[in-house]
Amino acid sequence: MIKDHLKHPLASILFIVVGIVLGILAGTVLGPSAKPLGLVSGYFVGLIKAIAAPLLFLAIVDSIVRANLRLKVGGRFLLIIVINTICALGIGLLLANVFKPGQHLNFDTAAATDFFDKAKGKEASFTGFIDTLLPDSILDPFVTGNIMGVAFLAVLLGAGLRSVIS
Repeated sequence: MIKDHLKHPLASILFIVVGIVLGILAGTVLGPSAKPLGLVSGYFVGLIKAIAAPLLFLAIVDSIVRANLRLKVGGRFLLIIVINTICALGIGLLLANVFKPGQHLNFDTAAATDFFDKAKGKEASFTGFIDTLLPDSILDPFVTGNIMGVAFLAVLLGAGLRSVIS
């Protein structure tokens, strides 16, 4: 029965909304005794993080190898990606400035100071950005969670496989 419902395009959104509502109800009804349920969600998020980099890597490689794009279509696709990114940034900045998320949170200033002290030695530049793309080893981006490095390796491998196949 559930499989039939999953065919509908909005089914995943419905499941997410139902999950959010159930989470709010559980937190309201159970109160502080619902804290152990947070461990389950933490484990779930950890598992998603664990598969995110390999999944992204394989998706990019597969897309590059299977794509049948001409230069003109590829350029148009790149333009759409840039426009989409600019719109997403604009919407994100607008929502952040309107709703001001986190303005009432109290952060650990010692941790923030430690983070900024580590960042002081690094220069924000184009060459610094390229340094983050180029990993020290093939497994380094997967281990450190450097998604840009994972994507860079995937593009290189995909382009290499595509040239071998062609």
